[in-house]
Amino acid sequence: MAEHGPSFALQRVPDAASFSPGGDRMVYALVNFHGEFRNGSVVVARADGSDHRAIYEGPATADMILPAWSPLGDVILFTLGGLYQRETIKPAQLMSIRPDGSSLAALTAADENSGSPSWSPDGKQVAYRVTKGPVRGLRILDLATGKSRKLETGSEYDVFPDWSPRGDWIAFTSKRDGDYEIYRIRPDGSSLQRLTHAPGTNAHSRFSPDGEWIAFSTGRQGFKDEAIHLLLAAPVGLTFQPYGEIAVMCADGSNIRLLTDNSTEEGAPSWIPMRKP
Repeated sequence: MAEHGPSFALQRVPDAASFSPGGDRMVYALVNFHGEFRNGSVVVARADGSDHRAIYEGPATADMILPAWSPLGDVILFTLGGLYQRETIKPAQLMSIRPDGSSLAALTAADENSGSPSWSPDGKQVAYRVTKGPVRGLRILDLATGKSRKLETGSEYDVFPDWSPRGDWIAFTSKRDGDYEIYRIRPDGSSLQRLTHAPGTNAHSRFSPDGEWIAFSTGRQGFKDEAIHLLLAAPVGLTFQPYGEIAVMCADGSNIRLLTDNSTEEGAPSWIPMRKP
């Protein structure tokens, strides 16, 4: 332990990568831009990026993002469709697949716009976001029954749910107060707490494997140079968070520590589980 708490090491990985329970492998979405549409592949690789192979090649007009490796290591979830694009392109679905590329299946309806999955620690439930016309917000899917319930957060402007390893909290990003901030809530919808209070976007929260820390991306440092030209950076209209940094905080929102401070954009952090010797 360092004098002011633990130290953190950063490793560059593909955007929103998710790691196997043993930390030896990762899954990520390889995204391609094709004019109005995005498509890509779901890729499994070693933690260092080697031995990579696509386990699913998506259709030409369907985006694939935000994969999530199950706590048991036997299933990978990912978002297939236009979750953050115009819904007229193709509503997104939650999909499941084995790490070897077998047993592809849809978990949510094709007429919804569902995605951004996060597993419960026991692997029996999944928190996710849904947008279907006026119906928006976070849901929890019971994998045994296939039924979902609304997570009552008090707002429809919630995204990026992340279940704590202990199962006691779900962290998420919300724009309910006019600015993207990070909150947490009990899985039963009680004890809502706002964790960040800073100008600029605070988003993409991820619990550490021990549940003690939350990593997130933040725009609290402001601009370091000219703004990104959105038409060049995002041909489909996706708005990036210019000059985001990576920060960590205790699970209760205290002791915020900035890990990066530069003129480039970092975001969508992931934790790499410690490998057993």
